[in-house]
Amino acid sequence: IRFIPDDSRTYRLAQSLEIEHPDGGITRHNGQGFRADADFEPKRDTSTRIVCVGGSTTYGTGVTDNAATYPA
Repeated sequence: IRFIPDDSRTYRLAQSLEIEHPDGGITRHNGQGFRADADFEPKRDTSTRIVCVGGSTTYGTGVTDNAATYPA
């Protein structure tokens, strides 16, 4: 459910996904396919973006609140 096939990367996160957990938490993927509650705005020239790359620890497997992941 969380992942979909991708020709260039084998798989990627599904877009616009919401998973409700028994403990009341909700995992969300935004419309851009990132684990976030909302889509990201276009980057401004004066801002810096930090990208966190990794596997299950970066995604936050087992964490039901997007705000509790270390990239957040």
